[in-house]
Amino acid sequence: MNDKIASLVGFAEKSGKIVIGADRLLRPSAPKCGIVFADRNVGENTLQKVKRHCEATRAMLVETDFESVFRLGVNGCKILGLTDESMCAGIRSVIERNENYGIILGGKHLG
Repeated sequence: MNDKIASLVGFAEKSGKIVIGADRLLRPSAPKCGIVFADRNVGENTLQKVKRHCEATRAMLVETDFESVFRLGVNGCKILGLTDESMCAGIRSVIERNENYGIILGGKHLG
């Protein structure tokens, strides 16, 4: 399951359809994200800010372990948002079928 998600995130990265980092995600000028991934080690204050942002924008917020899922060339990244609707739909279907993901907002089962 992680391979499919990592693959879709890789395609989104190559096409410039991701927002990396909480600072960029929370900017008023940031593109709207359909899914936001938060690393399990993200700080509580940052997580709360991102959670409020996701509630306001109706984005799915998912807790995951970045190192095992994504192979991004960004060290210290704890927040990742996807802006491509079709990739978000594909990832959402994988996540909602797998109870191992910690869906914080916007899914069938809440973690």
